[in-house]
Amino acid sequence: MRKRFLAMLTTAGMCFSLFGCSAPSVDGNGNISNESGSETSRIEEQKEKVKERISENSSNLSSGSDASNNASTDNEDKEGRAQGFSYEQEKGPSLLRYSDYLLESDEKGAKPFLSGHADYITLDLESSRKYSGLHNALSQEMKSIQKTILEETKSFAESSKSDRQDGREYESSLESNFYTKRVDSKVLSILGSEYSYAGGAHPSSIYDGLNYDVNTGNKIKIKDVISNKESFRKYLETELPKKYGEESFFDLKKSLDDYFSQSYDGVTPKSEDDSIQIDSDTYELDFYMDANGITVFFNTYDIAPYAVGLITVFIPYSSELVNENYKPFTDISYASEMANYMDENVEIDGEYNKISIETDDADESDYHNQVSVRVNDKEYKLISKQYCNLYANLVALSSNQKYIMVYLSEEYDCSELYIVKLGKEPSLVGKPLSSCDFSSISGVDDYKEFEGYKGFASIEKEDKEKSYDVTYYSVVPAHVEKVRIDTDFNLLSTYSAYKDYSMNDDGSLISEDKYYIIKYPRTIVSKDTIECEIVDENGNVTGKENLPAKTKYAMYRTDGIDKVDAKLEDGRIARFTLTSDDEDGFYNLINGKSIFDLFEELFFAG
Repeated sequence: MRKRFLAMLTTAGMCFSLFGCSAPSVDGNGNISNESGSETSRIEEQKEKVKERISENSSNLSSGSDASNNASTDNEDKEGRAQGFSYEQEKGPSLLRYSDYLLESDEKGAKPFLSGHADYITLDLESSRKYSGLHNALSQEMKSIQKTILEETKSFAESSKSDRQDGREYESSLESNFYTKRVDSKVLSILGSEYSYAGGAHPSSIYDGLNYDVNTGNKIKIKDVISNKESFRKYLETELPKKYGEESFFDLKKSLDDYFSQSYDGVTPKSEDDSIQIDSDTYELDFYMDANGITVFFNTYDIAPYAVGLITVFIPYSSELVNENYKPFTDISYASEMANYMDENVEIDGEYNKISIETDDADESDYHNQVSVRVNDKEYKLISKQYCNLYANLVALSSNQKYIMVYLSEEYDCSELYIVKLGKEPSLVGKPLSSCDFSSISGVDDYKEFEGYKGFASIEKEDKEKSYDVTYYSVVPAHVEKVRIDTDFNLLSTYSAYKDYSMNDDGSLISEDKYYIIKYPRTIVSKDTIECEIVDENGNVTGKENLPAKTKYAMYRTDGIDKVDAKLEDGRIARFTLTSDDEDGFYNLINGKSIFDLFEELFFAG
């Protein structure tokens, strides 16, 4: 593969493991286990609740957990979907993301020769078994990308080090991201991008499309999706000059000759003097698919000068050019990850509109102050005092209800989440969650984040102890029946805990969860007798009990204010109610005694 990836955004659509907490594990049979013993069943219960909600709102979402709920009055609905087609079939595989943070430096505290990060995508455990062909193909792709990233990291760092010795000081950068554009029972389509700087006149941004048949794992090529070669070429010859101007291109006719001879006829072009055979991958037409259509794109220097930038052409699924087999089922909810400065073509009120996320230039400390959501020529500015990372999801509840969820992360893990309703005039939905209210956001379906899962074959870095055998993966949000929002707490220890939120028809978020569930439960051990309330699973108090020293408490959930529930070894739930005599408001007492005198070890960050 010629190109890999990335953009100018750092992925924040992942659930961070900030404090090294323990995580569920996988046994020799590939089964997930957890100290609390209830996380898997809780997730299954939530998934059932998700399906019930879909069924109840079938007027808005054409999906459900029961085949009878999906049956149309005719044998097939208007889009040709067979009677009884289930939500699980439409949904397709669930994906996980792993991020490796890149840093090359001679000594601690010195300015690095290179910094950045690289994302990798894999199927979760259940999906890897169900879609084995896709899992194997994606794993091989990620392994190849990983190898290239490590080679580039070493090369860029050596160049920076050499130039620094010659008096030319700069820090190389390498940022590699993936944006999941479409995930369903037919297609997995991912847009990859790589942003790099290695001391040249300007940085480089390269995009690449990864498109797979979900059921076989075979790569989907442009000629599979658009088989009429001549009509497709005429479409590009018309749309490209219309959008960018004829003068923007090197030689559009010759460039298209080269691309079409390779992508459709398998003929590898030669250099102008016919003496050099060109890499066959060089002239593969790049594209990705989303819920609205197909976007064909050309990187800088492919068919036009650097100044023109990334060149894109959109083809809606309604076009006769598109093979019917690759059109998605309509009017189902979806989420599509957005790349910065790259147009999304979204159907709103029956018309296709260009949607993009734009930011102001970063200051010397790599912080931004403004985000613009643009719908055609309309702009909506979201102002944050200061943020360093941005992540955005395009969310559709139905064909007429579409939103952008914009996540900004600030220093010290403070974050803001904005929801923008798309329409002729984009508008903000409610007030943003802000001031460190939460730490991250992700999808909830098939949520599995655990230590030791090998999503793809690992390659150990040369001259480094670190390998990829032990990693934390986070779910890639692609289905929007619910979203999971994590919040950081300092109640009895430092940890992340989450609630699951549904999106109302107006785009606002609402949670039916009474408690935040602690993501990676720590077990703490008492060194004195503690009087605790005993509560049931619903949080109702059933009694009080004096629990002796050496009792083990597996931290389970919190109300986020002053209560922490922990599971005992016999399965019962003990509740601690904390109070404070600390001038900074730190909750440090249980029954008037210091928590540090009551427990052998507590786990606080900092």
